[in-house]
Amino acid sequence: MNYAEVFAIVSLSGLAAVFLSYVVHRHLRVEVRASHQDVGAAVFLQLGVLFAVVLAFVFGEAFGEFGETQRAIDLECGALHAAAMFASSLPPRERQAILVPEANYIRDVVEIEWPEMRAHRAGNRKAYQSFEILIRNSATLQVSDTSSSLIKAQILSLLSEAHAQREIRIYEASNGVPTIMWIVLIAISLLLMAFVCCAGLQRFFALALFSAEFAISVSSILLVVRLLDYPFEGAIGLSSHDFSQTLDKVVSLTR
Repeated sequence: MNYAEVFAIVSLSGLAAVFLSYVVHRHLRVEVRASHQDVGAAVFLQLGVLFAVVLAFVFGEAFGEFGETQRAIDLECGALHAAAMFASSLPPRERQAILVPEANYIRDVVEIEWPEMRAHRAGNRKAYQSFEILIRNSATLQVSDTSSSLIKAQILSLLSEAHAQREIRIYEASNGVPTIMWIVLIAISLLLMAFVCCAGLQRFFALALFSAEFAISVSSILLVVRLLDYPFEGAIGLSSHDFSQTLDKVVSLTR
């Protein structure tokens, strides 16, 4: 979902509220609406509190998972870069045995896996196989001295960290707000908008203004939650910039 779609949905929600206000104002007399104002206000407040609680929970979860995904990306890239720096201190043959497959893995993440996460909310098999090759090469690396053995152990530790963060990244790509939560939020939003449109205001302009303002506000916050929901999609989706930078650093170490 891009910004144009967000703007269109928000605008349509405001127009829908104005239209509903017009229908109510035309077919339901002010006296009838005003006579039910006390009961309507009490129900509106109860629904509003329920909506606020559910929305706060959903927003907190979506925002927290978005931040967790960004943190996983940072940690994965950091671990890969650190492993490459350790590998660069090995003899040429051993160094290339690690740096080349690591560069291939990062390239697969940027060029293949990232678009797949954005489009299908899943990791890529080829990128995973590239990571397996990197782990295998590191684990079976033949070293001849104590210093190289310590470097190998450090590389394996860093690659284990990168693998753990990769799993978090892939999991978050497919982990969104449950459908039932969206149904509850949208249903309560529509009920609240209906209550606002039925307010006992005498002037149509005031009724339409309040209704549109309420609809735009609610739809805006729901769309923010939707944009945060799947961290690799939409206008604020996370980019592969960190991996691209890490790839440049790893490639420079292979020369």
